Amino acid sequence: MASAAPTTITSGGNLEGNLPLLKGPVQISGLKELVETGKYEAWILDQFGVLHDGKKAYPEAIEALRQLAASGAKVVLLSNSSRRVDVASKKLPSLGFDPSLFCGIVTSGEITHRHLIDRSLGPFFETLGSKCLHFTWAARGAVSLEGLGLQVVEAPEEADFILAHGTEAVGLAQGPNTTGGTSTSQVHTEEDKPARPASLDELAELMRLAAEEGRRRGRMIPMVVANPDIVTVEERALRVMPGTLARQYEEMGGVVKCMGKPDPISFRAAQQLTGIPPDSTIMVGDSLHHDILGAASFGIDCVFVAGGIHAEQLGVAPATGGGEGEGEGEGEGGGRGGKVAGRHGDVVEGEVDMGKLRELLEEIGANPSYVLPYFKW
Repeated sequence: MASAAPTTITSGGNLEGNLPLLKGPVQISGLKELVETGKYEAWILDQFGVLHDGKKAYPEAIEALRQLAASGAKVVLLSNSSRRVDVASKKLPSLGFDPSLFCGIVTSGEITHRHLIDRSLGPFFETLGSKCLHFTWAARGAVSLEGLGLQVVEAPEEADFILAHGTEAVGLAQGPNTTGGTSTSQVHTEEDKPARPASLDELAELMRLAAEEGRRRGRMIPMVVANPDIVTVEERALRVMPGTLARQYEEMGGVVKCMGKPDPISFRAAQQLTGIPPDSTIMVGDSLHHDILGAASFGIDCVFVAGGIHAEQLGVAPATGGGEGEGEGEGEGGGRGGKVAGRHGDVVEGEVDMGKLRELLEEIGANPSYVLPYFKW
C-alpha cells in the first residue's frame, strides 16, 4: 500500500479511503500496510506458527519483527507455553530473535505460577490445596515446581488437584534413587525431582481414576492447565498438548481451569506490559480458537496468519522454518483442526483462498480483522 494513499482502518478490519468497503477479514500482503496507517501502537504476537515452528524461525519472520520494532511499536510476545517467562526469553536467541525487541513476554506457564503462589488472585485457586498430581514433559525437561510449596503425589486418591504442564510424564513423589544413581526411566525437573515418562493412555487412566475419586468425595478433583492448546507442531511432527487432556477430563466430568489464550487473563497481562488501550492494540496469531477468538473477546483487532495451524484447511503451503536460528522446546498452538506441519522449501509466497477462509470462519465463529499468509513485513 502506498503511504501517500489516504487510508484508515475501522475496528472491524475494513480498509477505507481509496479502497472499497469490504465485509469480513481484509487480506494484506504484510505488516507494513498496517504500520503505515498509524492506528496500532501495540502489537501482541503469538510465536509458534507465526514466528517459528519450535525448531527454526520462519523465513521472513526475523526481519519482520525487526522492522516492526523499528517502527516504534510496542511488541509483546504472548504464548500458551507452560514454561515460565525466563525460559521463553532464553530460547529466543537460539531461534534468531532478539529478546530486546519485545517490551515484555507473557506465558500461560508464568500466569499459572503466579496464581499458584498467590491464591488470592482467583477464587478457583483459593481452595485447591497443596497435593498435586503433576503431568509434565519428559524429553524436553519437566517443568519446575520450585517455590510453589506443592507436594507431588502419584496416586489420584491422594491428590487435591491435577496440574497439567505437559503430556509426556508424571511427577514422582520420591526424589532420585539413593542407592547408586537414578533410574534411566526417570527424567528430572529443574530442582532435580524426577518424573516418570508416561503415555497418553496412562495419563487418561490417571484422569479416569481422579474422576472416580472426585465422585466418591462428592467434589470433583479440579485440574489446572498451564497450556490450553490442543496440539502443536515441531517441524513436521504433530504433538499433543495439555489442552487435549483438559477436554478429556471435562468429558469425564472433571472441573478444569485453563490459564492461557483464549481467556482474557492472557491479553490483560499483555496490555499491562504495553500500557496501550485496546483500540490501539492488535493481535497476530495463527490459531482461530485461541488467538483470534481470544482477541475478539478482549476487544482488540487481530491479524490471522493463515500459513500456521490452519494451513492445510485453507490450502496455504505451511511456512517452513528457514530463518537464522534453530532451537528446541515446548510448542504451542492448536485449534480443533490440529497443528499442521509441512515443508515447501524456503519460499513463503502465496495467497489465502478467501472462500475457504470464510467457510472456516463461519464454522468456528471467528472474525479476524485481517488475514496474512505468513508473518512478513
